[in-house]
Amino acid sequence: MKTKIDIRVNGLYSLYIPAEGIDIQLLRNEFDLLTNDTANSRPLYITQTFEIPLEENRDIFDRLKGQDKTCQLLYNDVVVMTGPVLEYSVDEQKQVVLITIVSSFKTLVDFMGDNVLYLDKIDLSQWDYIVPETFSASDNNDLLKFGYYNPMDTNTGSITFDQSNIDGLCKPSISLLQYFKELFKLGGWTANLDQWTDKMQKTVLMPTVAYNCSSWGFEYSGVIEIPANSSVLFELSENTQSWNITKPVLGVDTPGAEILPGNKIQIRQPNRLQSFKFRAIYECPEAFDVMLNEGNNELAYIAALGDGEINYVTDNVNLEDGLDPLSVSFINPNPYAISINFRNVKFYNIFSIYETNQDVYIEPFGYRYTVADNYPQLTPLEVYRELLTLFQVAQTTDDEAQTIDYYYLNDIPGKEYTKIDVNPYLFWDGYEILSDKIEGLSKLNAIRYKDDTKRQRYFRVNISSLPSNGVYFESIFAHAETNNAWNAAQIPSLKYKTKTIGDNIIVEYLEYSDVSPQIGYYEEIDSATAKIIFQPLHISTLIAEYWNNFLPFLSSSGNSNPVVFNLKLRITYYQYLEQFAQRNLFYYKNDCLLIAGEYDVINETFTGTFISRQ
Repeated sequence: MKTKIDIRVNGLYSLYIPAEGIDIQLLRNEFDLLTNDTANSRPLYITQTFEIPLEENRDIFDRLKGQDKTCQLLYNDVVVMTGPVLEYSVDEQKQVVLITIVSSFKTLVDFMGDNVLYLDKIDLSQWDYIVPETFSASDNNDLLKFGYYNPMDTNTGSITFDQSNIDGLCKPSISLLQYFKELFKLGGWTANLDQWTDKMQKTVLMPTVAYNCSSWGFEYSGVIEIPANSSVLFELSENTQSWNITKPVLGVDTPGAEILPGNKIQIRQPNRLQSFKFRAIYECPEAFDVMLNEGNNELAYIAALGDGEINYVTDNVNLEDGLDPLSVSFINPNPYAISINFRNVKFYNIFSIYETNQDVYIEPFGYRYTVADNYPQLTPLEVYRELLTLFQVAQTTDDEAQTIDYYYLNDIPGKEYTKIDVNPYLFWDGYEILSDKIEGLSKLNAIRYKDDTKRQRYFRVNISSLPSNGVYFESIFAHAETNNAWNAAQIPSLKYKTKTIGDNIIVEYLEYSDVSPQIGYYEEIDSATAKIIFQPLHISTLIAEYWNNFLPFLSSSGNSNPVVFNLKLRITYYQYLEQFAQRNLFYYKNDCLLIAGEYDVINETFTGTFISRQ
């Protein structure tokens, strides 16, 4: 069969390709075990660059000037890659067009890696709730998991499960399965998350920051018009309230807040530190500024530069002697009028029950638990890549169908996977030993949670050129203790601090010291009553369940030492797709595990990087 290459732009135009073809190499590197860089160990999309003649394609690019461009790369009429044109440039001297296309999944990767809103990319406020005095296991929902926190009686050493374990200052954990379901749906992709193992599906992110609440807040959506070189005061009226700030605060006789004339608000909550959060998703191509003020004191000055998102939290303000009225202003620095379409604006206060001016904490009952402010500032992409690595999962994507599939590296050496016998007639250029060139391994390699040197695990690699020791993988998460008071109020680590504000006024306060992000998983103990308990994910357990089968290919044991090499094969693209995928184990001078692969469409050659046990 002759090789036919076709590149279509926006589904309408086929680019001209010379008879001799163009250099196209389709990279299908779903995982790479020879690096300790998480981003490189789990590459999530493909980028392809190539040159085509200028003159024969000039008309097409003239027609598409100013438009977004999407390319389909077809091999013998089968779409092998779809995605936006990342960039293209014209070289008039060489008479060529240089085009770079990227697989469609990059759009979702960019979305997940955007650190403007962190985990609140899916608007976690839809799960906010008023903190009740008594929790129940039935309060669990798809995203938030309450449940029992696995306490231990220190006198008897026994573990008990009863309602009292989730009473009091209960904080939920976030189901990462449900979180990514919502995220992928928002991004327009379908992920086969039922391919995750049961433990991975029940993994949760712990609320390892201070217990944060809010006593008032506003929501707004609409269009704000601002004249040239002018400002507009944000209208904080009753019809923009998301929850009632005029009700008395629990246990306090005076109202929690009052709406004052002039579209300003004043909080009446003494003996408390507060910060103020302004979150907005908007559409406006022009630059504008947002100013948050306490009376004449500027709390924040935010420059919005057309990025479409604002997520700003002010420093803490001391309320012991009261607070001047708050206001929000939008400023137009341009010499012409602008229009801002706010799809969603939230403005509210945040206080920690631990960050007080006294040696007591504030009970959160009756206040609003703002989900997004109770979890570490991690991007969804950081959490996603971490999950893939911890559970040793590889991801494959279909650009056309916009679907995501998964498989486990630990399963590759298993019987359920086809072991491919590499026949000698397929060899084109033999192989090249790479063992002395690899950079991701050391002679002694540690696998651990963040800074957890007590419980780290090791494997050895006997290759003389490697450094003596190093960290093969260190998670961004920290070790979670078995009997950590998971969903209840943890004993706070309070630090005495001073801060100078305003006119050299020294403020004294206690600050809660955060702990590193942690993950665990939950187990159902009574499906009828939705009762669950939480368990830690020990690094030793993860290695035993998800790493142990493929680690022999990296490690040295007995007389077996790993050999890393490149192997070139002359095969069709269909053979490559059906047989020579990374999810298969190869026979060539003993078992071989494929680490990376690159297919040359024009020359019909596949170059793979393998690890073999000698």
